[in-house]
Amino acid sequence: MTGSKRKARIYAMQALFAYDTEPSQRESLLSLGWLSDIQQEKLGEDLRFFIASLIEGCIANLAEIDAIVIKNLNNWDFSRINGVTRSLLRTATYEVHKLNTPPSIVVKEAAAIAKEYEGEDAAKFVQGVLNGVWNSLCEQREAQDEQADADEDPQERGTEGADSEAIS
Repeated sequence: MTGSKRKARIYAMQALFAYDTEPSQRESLLSLGWLSDIQQEKLGEDLRFFIASLIEGCIANLAEIDAIVIKNLNNWDFSRINGVTRSLLRTATYEVHKLNTPPSIVVKEAAAIAKEYEGEDAAKFVQGVLNGVWNSLCEQREAQDEQADADEDPQERGTEGADSEAIS
């Protein structure tokens, strides 16, 4: 990869900000047509694909992503979050939730981007919300795992134990 993942995340954030203000430009955003040829060339194919995946995934899962973010806002109204921070929270939440990027990387990168674009307070806010997002996703996955274990066929569990005893 010739570019950087951080730059790719910034481009995805910018595209989501644009989509938030003008949803009709979806196709142009997905094709990265708004980036110059030089910018696209510097990124390389892998990062262009990563950016498009972030944009497309966020748009396709917007309601779910927003619900996850909203659930983790403490005493803050989603509509009051400025567009840059909202777009950054969306891309980071999607990346952790759907692309399974290690949360420590995503939170660190998102906080650094927030600091670069909006200052220290925004970085702290983004970090706090994303830590909550990660914790709630962990709880959700644990609950799903427990449910899957509970749904396991009881006869299979009994049979496995009987086989083990017969072998010993």
